[in-house]
Amino acid sequence: MKKWFIILFTIFSIFIINVNAKDLKKNTIEVNDFSLENTILSDFILGEIEYVNFNGQRYKMYPVFSDQSEALNLFKKKNTKFIDEVNTYYMLDDLADNNWLLFAANARKYINEVDNEVDGQLLFNCFFDIYENRAQNDEIIERFDANTKSRVNKDMYAWFYYEMPYTANLDPNLFGIYTEQNGNLQTMSIPSIFDVSDGLAYANQYAISPNGDSGSPTWPEYPYYYFSNGDCANFASQILEAGGVTQAANPGWWHRKTGTMVAGRVWYTHTHSATWSMADDFAKYWGVHELNKYYGIEGFSAALTVGSFIGLDHTGDGSFDHIGFVTAKKTYQSSYCISGTNICRTYYDFKIAQHTKNYNEWVSSNTNGWDTFSGSGRYVIIK
Repeated sequence: MKKWFIILFTIFSIFIINVNAKDLKKNTIEVNDFSLENTILSDFILGEIEYVNFNGQRYKMYPVFSDQSEALNLFKKKNTKFIDEVNTYYMLDDLADNNWLLFAANARKYINEVDNEVDGQLLFNCFFDIYENRAQNDEIIERFDANTKSRVNKDMYAWFYYEMPYTANLDPNLFGIYTEQNGNLQTMSIPSIFDVSDGLAYANQYAISPNGDSGSPTWPEYPYYYFSNGDCANFASQILEAGGVTQAANPGWWHRKTGTMVAGRVWYTHTHSATWSMADDFAKYWGVHELNKYYGIEGFSAALTVGSFIGLDHTGDGSFDHIGFVTAKKTYQSSYCISGTNICRTYYDFKIAQHTKNYNEWVSSNTNGWDTFSGSGRYVIIK
């Protein structure tokens, strides 16, 4: 789930750190080292790299288009049929700079619930992966501008760590989660106690039919909430819990179900840490293996094992967009072609259980789309 559609808050204890306020500003340089060349977005023009100076260090922010309006107009020309289908189905106004969030949310809903093989969804996913970065960078700057107080608490440091792109190479020992166990700032690793067999059993049972309700409040028989427009990290967290991993309040990876008596019956509401329910935060919290290694499905498939939690960044822009769980893998390589294209790749086929879209399918199938990002996106194995 992307962070622009649900805002979740995690409470941190106070940890005071000195920061020079004048260092909190944006800078740019002329050359952009993030490239869209030879990708589905090759006709779009990127802007300058943007940086934020934080506590005496300069950190790279998310890549953005040179001109948001021009990029959106080009997207509309290239993906007219897809846009018309979504707008017609949900009776939306013409896509514009002031309503893109509404369109993007409904487009994801259309893909997940109406037509999961609709033409144009790859361009949609890749385009908005970059387009939304303008708002993300602006939020970072607004939070850390020249008016920032000279002393910030640990909550702000953790926010900075999770909101910045992983390409900024932030040191988790400085920006990560504060652990009660040893007092260090660090990311976590999936514990060795995770029982793959129990995790597989849960994933196979609930991949297609979620073990949750999307109502508010929810029915009592469901132990979890279901995010109908983006449930991948929430589902991965459920698999972890089913495999024996215990929730943790500090560092924060948790889900709460609270009952309230109304008219003689109990109704339930759900709250979550962002690390439980958001793809990017989930991956940053647990950490990843060899971040810069897997740009193609070929090498990625060779490194996987059954029971691996995996992440996908659609364009390699620095934010993880999707989380899945490997439920099966073949022991031999074969050549597979993407339906409707002349693109064929040789890899070890593997099966992914995931939500939104909800399926438990082989990568080679028409339902599973992980291979379509090979060469332009970035794959990771969650620790």
